[in-house]
Amino acid sequence: MAPALAALGELAEELRGNPEALLTLLRELEALHRDVQDGPFRQSLPENRQKLFTLLQLSLIHISE
Repeated sequence: MAPALAALGELAEELRGNPEALLTLLRELEALHRDVQDGPFRQSLPENRQKLFTLLQLSLIHISE
């Protein structure tokens, strides 16, 4: 995932000074966010509360590191 994020950062830098193109990039990223959230992410969530709680705890630990 890191190479893709780096490429997006580079693209944003290349578009600096071009607000229309940056706005398009942001809209495309938002559409991708919605697609991932509504599709693969939701389908991957645990089905019970305990497993979901464990997943959330692990993600918080990862963020704080």
